[in-house]
Amino acid sequence: MGTGRMKEEPWMANERTMAIHNRILEEIFQDDYEDNKTYGLNTLQEQSFRSGYQVAFIQRGDNYTPREYANIVNAFLDKVPDHKASVTKVNGYPVITFHIQNTRSALHLARKYGQNAIWDWTNDEEVEINARRH
Repeated sequence: MGTGRMKEEPWMANERTMAIHNRILEEIFQDDYEDNKTYGLNTLQEQSFRSGYQVAFIQRGDNYTPREYANIVNAFLDKVPDHKASVTKVNGYPVITFHIQNTRSALHLARKYGQNAIWDWTNDEEVEINARRH
């Protein structure tokens, strides 16, 4: 494992981010957090937004190195206004997600990382997309 020195900005992920996220995911999975809800990653308080999209990148079976994971998280955080990740529990499984305001950015990142859908906060509905991995 590396030194964790990838950060260029205070909000950027580094090689320790994956382990931190995995601990939070385990807590959300095991505790009584409601399904189909989004929580702040740092506070674990329920979140909702009036606009924008919730986008994920992990799929079951993905296997990233800590550096790869941090680079992907940073690609998402760069598009998040407050540079903070969230955790969304979907069908009993928590995933790291990101609140992205810009439609084009949300769809681009979702397609790039093989997502089948994003959450549209404005219309309170899932939007299916054509997903393909690059």
